Amino acid sequence: MSGSGEMPLPAPGRTSDGVRTWRWPALLLVVVLYGSALWIGRVDVPLTDDAGFYLGAAQAYKTWVGRAWHTLRAGGGDAFRPEVIDLYFRENWVHPPVAKLVLGAGIAVFHDRLRWLDEIEAARIGIMAASTALAALMFALCWRPYGPRVAIAGPLLLLVMPRFFFDSHLENLDVASAATYFLAVFCYWRARRSTWGAVAAGVASGLAMATKINGALVALPCAVHWLLAFRGAPVGRDFAARPWRPALSLVLMVVLGPVVAVAAWPWL
Repeated sequence: MSGSGEMPLPAPGRTSDGVRTWRWPALLLVVVLYGSALWIGRVDVPLTDDAGFYLGAAQAYKTWVGRAWHTLRAGGGDAFRPEVIDLYFRENWVHPPVAKLVLGAGIAVFHDRLRWLDEIEAARIGIMAASTALAALMFALCWRPYGPRVAIAGPLLLLVMPRFFFDSHLENLDVASAATYFLAVFCYWRARRSTWGAVAAGVASGLAMATKINGALVALPCAVHWLLAFRGAPVGRDFAARPWRPALSLVLMVVLGPVVAVAAWPWL
């Protein structure tokens, strides 16, 4: 009990040196369990109307990326002419491209090249990978401040949320948007210890915008958190040492983020 009569708040759980050595094996275990559960669960997921919106766009964007790659290797710029970009990106042009590029990457690798899966399952591999990456980021965010139990339980509890499990198999923007949005928050959190984290936050917020339009809002909750931390709220205990770094990440989210979003969306 302090002299003012207030009970001090307990510090978040910290990891000891002994526990820290288990961080990477624990992360590997979470990723394997999470990814395996998604893979096993894929057989019961039907097509939804989202497939009609996004699969055709994924195929078109994938084809454009291949054309752009060959164009660059040949030293030309044919794929970057406005009429060529319009030809490929008029499919579902109202939504940003990153999630559809993820779908297309799955098709390119697991259907076109390896011939392991049909086009539907190959596309879903990309979304399952995005969901698994989100679980890994959640683990990484929770490990240091809250300890191994929370770091392991968090992603596994996410896995058993029925709607999120279902969406982690669908040809849509939602899970990819959640992953890139969370990546921006994770980089903002890392910015308290590294200037490079602030730069990464700016880039990640641009990717979030280029995945779904609401990614443009990711700086707002981070700004609220920083203001609370700057005013000495317990939620910002780890931000007290160098508060300018998280502030820099907020500036870069607003300034660098839109630049990255436009660069990632050739149709713009």
